[in-house]
Amino acid sequence: MVAHTDRLFEPDIIAPSQFFATQLRDSPSQRGEYRLLVAVLTDAVECFQGNAHAAAKGSQRLFDEAQRWITRKSGDTVGHAADQTPGFSFEYVCDVLGLDAALLRSGLQRWHTRNDARSS
Repeated sequence: MVAHTDRLFEPDIIAPSQFFATQLRDSPSQRGEYRLLVAVLTDAVECFQGNAHAAAKGSQRLFDEAQRWITRKSGDTVGHAADQTPGFSFEYVCDVLGLDAALLRSGLQRWHTRNDARSS
């Protein structure tokens, strides 16, 4: 009988895909605003990583804009007026999505540093 009782308190094993499927179904991610913020962040990361070593001016501009948006901290007032759109700062977007902005920012900077070393 002890073995049966012990099994009651064992953690359930669940695959990550099962966990996230439940989270997505029950989360605010079904709202358009949430999906928009996911798209904004995804686009910024793709522009940052996809154009990091671009030679074309247009691609360099995409990288520079993404880097500026990602690295700008809340309260910074330097930059273009378009960069200061309320509600769309990197930190705000990460906060709404439940992500640690500082951790994501440092991870992207580490990625960029490693790729700079490889391309040199």
